[in-house]
Amino acid sequence: MSEGKSKRVVEPFVMGFWRLLDWQLSKQQCVSFLKECIELGITDTDHADIYGQYECEAAFGAALKLEPSIRDEIKIITKCGIRPALAKKGLAGKANHYDSSQTHILASVQQSLRHFDTDRIDVLLIHRPDYLMRADEVAEAFQ
Repeated sequence: MSEGKSKRVVEPFVMGFWRLLDWQLSKQQCVSFLKECIELGITDTDHADIYGQYECEAAFGAALKLEPSIRDEIKIITKCGIRPALAKKGLAGKANHYDSSQTHILASVQQSLRHFDTDRIDVLLIHRPDYLMRADEVAEAFQ
């Protein structure tokens, strides 16, 4: 690696779990699928707190509980910063909006850690550009 270039953070192939619940996999089937991805060299997994109306991360975490050693073979990438208007969350009739506040980022991270049942998130991203964000507040939250 030449001087001044950073180490690659995300691999060229990433397996997305946006539709995990739609696949209707059992926990064991999810583990088997994940093992197949690992065998193919696809070890980065893409998630977001809002996927599956906040349930995909928890389903993935439940599958990982079956074989906790897999956690050390994968990279969990997740996103935060969108507050959708979901009837399930008591927001019926309200508009979707972005929230890049430190309070929301930290709450999202804590929720994701609980859902994944892990002690770390490998890569955290802001889901969409938030033109009203306070960059210093986002940086502080990421610290």
